[in-house]
Amino acid sequence: MLRVRLTYAKRGRACFIPHIAIPSVFSRSGYRAGISFQLSEGFSPRPRISLGPELPVGVPALSEPLEVRLLSFS
Repeated sequence: MLRVRLTYAKRGRACFIPHIAIPSVFSRSGYRAGISFQLSEGFSPRPRISLGPELPVGVPALSEPLEVRLLSFS
């Protein structure tokens, strides 16, 4: 397992993406890039992505924290 901490920015039209949709945006782009995420346990497993505190919709952000747990990175 590999824990990766990132920062991302939400500017322009991206600042209208709600906080609840950010993990799916990163997981979809990661799957397209061939990244293997560690999945949660349960009936419908999801990639283990942790976000920092949420901002209101429409507020731009320059440095938002994000933590992703990966199985492997190639």
